[in-house]
Amino acid sequence: MALQVPVISGVSPAVNDTDVVLRPTITMVVGGQSLVDPLTWGSLTFALYGPGDVVLESGPGSILNSGLADAAYPLLDGPLRRDQVAGSYTVMISGANGTPSGLDTGYVSGLMGTGGNLALLQFAPKVALLPNTEYTAVLIGDDSVGLFYGGDRRFEGLTSYTSPSGFVQTSSGINTGSTSGFIRVAHPYSKTLATSKYEAATGFNDTYTIAITSGHNTVARQGMAVSGFKYQWSQSSRTGAYDVTVSGSSDRHNFGNGLQIDFYGTFASGEVHQLSVYAPKPMAASQVWKFSTGAISQFDTPPTVPGNISVVIDETAGGGFGVDTLAQLSGSQFYVIGSDPAHLEFDVATSTTYIELQFNKPISSGVHAVGNVEVTSTPLLGIPTPTAAAAVTPTRLETSGAFLKIFLPS
Repeated sequence: MALQVPVISGVSPAVNDTDVVLRPTITMVVGGQSLVDPLTWGSLTFALYGPGDVVLESGPGSILNSGLADAAYPLLDGPLRRDQVAGSYTVMISGANGTPSGLDTGYVSGLMGTGGNLALLQFAPKVALLPNTEYTAVLIGDDSVGLFYGGDRRFEGLTSYTSPSGFVQTSSGINTGSTSGFIRVAHPYSKTLATSKYEAATGFNDTYTIAITSGHNTVARQGMAVSGFKYQWSQSSRTGAYDVTVSGSSDRHNFGNGLQIDFYGTFASGEVHQLSVYAPKPMAASQVWKFSTGAISQFDTPPTVPGNISVVIDETAGGGFGVDTLAQLSGSQFYVIGSDPAHLEFDVATSTTYIELQFNKPISSGVHAVGNVEVTSTPLLGIPTPTAAAAVTPTRLETSGAFLKIFLPS
């Protein structure tokens, strides 16, 4: 089956959904074998906006301004600006153990196999949304002409898979030595006409090859190639090759048909890099839907004198541990009264380096061994299918008064 036009078969939060959590992950399910080019999923094709009348920036939200200029009844109190919600963009494969996908050649085989997996386009807001507020999500298609500055790509909106995000090094050459070069695709391939290499079964249309003909020994700065190397590029669908010199760290190379690349790191003579490209098919119509967040009913604060309960850090089935407050310690009970991250906190940064527990009295001095502390990483129910639970061994413990810090491995 050839690659198909992207078809959105479901969204979360749902259309006109209410009482949505304040930290939602916006997810669009792309049905069937409609593979999505990750290079066309981002701030140029999707945006989330709060309430208001007018979007000021150029981009996806511009289509929300339609009809305001020639409205029969102008806004008496003046237009209110719609604020865009900042966030991060990822492409996932359902059932792939939570592994980000779509950034390598395995993306095509993973979704075109018999496993029935789906492509999931996800947007995670950087900050919590406002309570009791209506939000509008905009995903644009090829009908949104003129929203962007410049002519970076042929298609305005979400497009089917056209290539991985970077070239794959297929040969190192006899004189290469140790190199760290990477060729990133900055703008996706856009040729829709079939070449002599076209394969109807997969949508494959061509292969670009880059051979480094003269490497350089210049030390790279800030991860990008500095200067002084040459390469020769060619296409499998046509004869001939082209010699190019990379003269600086900010060169962007245009191979035509929308394909533009950047060089990162150092390269050596003899290296060969290749990129397989596929004929794209854009999503025809833009999609706009709304949902509303819920209310904050209460704010939980740790009690100063807790009751006879166990403070459970992880309440998922089969996981978690607790501090037993029923045991008597020298005639009085010993409690956990607070923690950082807080009890049942969500969306905690993956870069968190320690867990801090606060007790109701100072901790006795002495040796505190990491073997006496159990930390378990238990995945929550969600999409894609999570990995299995795993034990985490702390690197060290640190005490100060009534506080205990459990340092996690980096």
